[in-house]
Amino acid sequence: MSRNIFFGLITSSIFFIINNRGLIDGPPPTIFNFVISILFVIIWYCYSYIKGKYKQKNFITFSTIFWGIGCMISIPIFTADSLIWISLIFLAPLNGFRFLFSFYGIPFSLFSTLVPWCISIIGYLVGLKSSPRNKIRQEVGLHDL
Repeated sequence: MSRNIFFGLITSSIFFIINNRGLIDGPPPTIFNFVISILFVIIWYCYSYIKGKYKQKNFITFSTIFWGIGCMISIPIFTADSLIWISLIFLAPLNGFRFLFSFYGIPFSLFSTLVPWCISIIGYLVGLKSSPRNKIRQEVGLHDL
């Protein structure tokens, strides 16, 4: 579980540093920010795929808790006067999507936490389906067991 936490915090922090343009104030995101956001989603998908392929069941729990916490702490920044700075770590990685869609506030907060969570679940399930154990069962004809 600690590797998952490390991965989540490091990737989100790195992408926060790269992709925070216009998140609070300043110029709007650019095509560069959009590409960075897509890269963030791809990295989370690949990591999730690997976790699923090797049947690391605690990853689903981690992903749900990680992005759930992100959602819970990022929604209040749009409803309160105070800014919870830690929430930016969850919002900035997908900030580039605001290049295509002009949304902010609670919808952006939900988008920024639900999309990576869904991508994580999908990547995990696809990886689980392609797990070496599943391939052996299919070759032997035990895919129904």
